[in-house]
Amino acid sequence: MNPRTSQSLLIRLLIVAATFITFFGLFSADFTSWDDPFTTAENPHLNPPTLSGLGYHWRHSEYGLYIPITYTGWWLIAHVAHLNQPDARGITLNPAIFHLANVSLHALNALIVFGILRRILKRDWAAGIGALVFALHPIQVEAVSWISGMKDVLSGTFSLAAVWAYLVFATTEPSRRRLFYALGILFFILGILSKPSAMIVPGLLLVIDYFCVRRPIRSIALALAPWFAITVLAALSAKFFQPAIGVISVPIWARPLIVGDSLSFYLYKLLLPISLGIDYGRRPQVVMHQPWFYIAWLIPLAIALLLWRVRRSRPILVAAACLFFVAASPTLGWTRFLFQYFSTVADHYLYVAMLGPALAVGWLLTRTRTQWAYGLCSALLVAYGVLSALQASTWKSDETLFTQTVANNPKSFAGYNNLGHMYYTVAQQASDPRERDSLLKSAAECFHQSIVSNPEYPDAHFNFALTLALHGDVEDAINEIKESLELRKKMPPELNRGFERGYLNLAQMLMPRGRYAEAIEAYREFLKYQPNNQQAKEELAQAIEEERSATQPTTR
Repeated sequence: MNPRTSQSLLIRLLIVAATFITFFGLFSADFTSWDDPFTTAENPHLNPPTLSGLGYHWRHSEYGLYIPITYTGWWLIAHVAHLNQPDARGITLNPAIFHLANVSLHALNALIVFGILRRILKRDWAAGIGALVFALHPIQVEAVSWISGMKDVLSGTFSLAAVWAYLVFATTEPSRRRLFYALGILFFILGILSKPSAMIVPGLLLVIDYFCVRRPIRSIALALAPWFAITVLAALSAKFFQPAIGVISVPIWARPLIVGDSLSFYLYKLLLPISLGIDYGRRPQVVMHQPWFYIAWLIPLAIALLLWRVRRSRPILVAAACLFFVAASPTLGWTRFLFQYFSTVADHYLYVAMLGPALAVGWLLTRTRTQWAYGLCSALLVAYGVLSALQASTWKSDETLFTQTVANNPKSFAGYNNLGHMYYTVAQQASDPRERDSLLKSAAECFHQSIVSNPEYPDAHFNFALTLALHGDVEDAINEIKESLELRKKMPPELNRGFERGYLNLAQMLMPRGRYAEAIEAYREFLKYQPNNQQAKEELAQAIEEERSATQPTTR
C-alpha cells in the first residue's frame, strides 16, 4: 500500500469514527411526534412491513411528497427493527435501528464528500477536514437525528453520489466516461425519488464543472442538458404533489427580500451554530413585519459582490459559495412551499448545501501549509462535535425536543402544541389522579400558548378542546372543536390528515347534551370521509332515533 493510499484510508476511518462518536447518543433515542408517527412509528404500511404496504408507497404520495425510495428504505429497516411485542404505545418498531441507519448514511455521505473534495482540491488532508466539517457541523444534526429526516439524508446520499460520478466523468479518460455518466444519471433519479429537493443536482454540477473542472461551456451544456430536462419534470411533479395550498402568498416584490433574510439567517447559523431548533418561526407574514427584513438582503449581496470580484483569482471559493446557494435555493422563499406554514428556514434544508462550506474550508487549507491552520481547524471540529452531540441529545424524546423548541422560539405554536400533546398522552396513562390533573393542566397551558402564538392553528384548538372536555368544560370544548374545523378549511390539505375525527368528537360531545340535530350533521360530515366506519353509523342511527323521539308530540 503506497503512502497516499494509506493516508486516504486513515482519513476515511477518522471520518467514520468521528461521525459515530458524535451521534452515538442517538442510539438510545426514541421516535418523536414530529412526523415520525405518520412516516414510520405508526405507519400501517410498515407495521408490519408487507409487499402490499411497499406497493402503496410506490403508488401514492404522502404529505405532498412522492418519495418511494425513502419509504422503501424505511420498509427494509422495519424488517430488522420489528419487535415481537409492542411497547406501551403499541409501537412494534425499534427506533434504535432507524437511528443507526440515519447515522450510517450520514457517515457514508461524509465519505462521498471526501471523494468529491479530493478530486477538486488534490490534497487529502484538506479534503478530509472539509468532509469532517460536513459530517460534524451542528446544522446537520436535525436531518441525522430526526428519523423522518432520512428523506433528506438518503436523498443526500444519491445527490452526492451523482455529483461524484459526474466529476469522475468530467475528469477521467474517455474509455470510462460513459459508465460514470450513466451512474450519475441513475443516482440523480434515485435522489429525486428519495426527496424532490435532489432536483438541484444539475445546478451543483454546473457550478463544479465551470469553476473547478473548467471545461468549455459547450461541453458542459451538452453534458447537462438531459439532467436539466429531468429537473424540469421533477419540479412540475413536486408542484403537483405539494401545491402549498393554504400557505399565505407573498407579493412578488417581497420574495427577493425573503430570500435575502433566509440567506442571512443561514450564514449566521453557519458561523455561530447555537440555539438550533426544528421551528424558527420565520414565516413570511412574521418576517415581513420586522425592521431587519428590509436590510438583511444587504449581507448576502455584499458577499456576492466580493465573490464576483475574485471569481477569476479564486474560482473554487466562488464555487463553494455557489454550491451553498444553489443547494438551498428551492426553499429560500422564491416560491411558496408547505413548510412555510411554520417557517421558511429549517436546518435540514441545508443538508446537501453543506458541501459548499466543506469545499471552502478545504480550499482555505490548500492555501497554507502551516501547522497552526490545521490546528485551528482541528479545534473547530472538536467544538462542532461537542455542539452536535449536545444538539443530538435534544432528540431523545418529545419532552426534550419540544422543550428546547419553545425555549429557542417562545412563539413556536407547533412546539407548544406538540409539547402539550406529550403531556396529554402521558396524563392518559397516569394512575395517580393528582399526577393526571397536573399533566392535564400543563397540557392545557401548552395548547393555550399555541393558540396565543397562532390563533389560526387548528391542531391547538382541537387538542385544547379534548383537554377542556376531560375537565368537564364541555361547552367550551364544543366551541373549540368547531373553531378547529372551520380553521381546517384554510389549512394546506397535506397538513389536514385525519381532521375528520374532529366531526366524530364533536358529535359525541353534542349527544349527551341533547343537541341531536347538530350531532347528526357532525356524524354525516364524518361519514363523508369514512363511510365504512361502523361505530359512527351506529351512533348516527341512535342520534336520529333520539331526535325523532324528542320531536314527536306526546300522547295522553
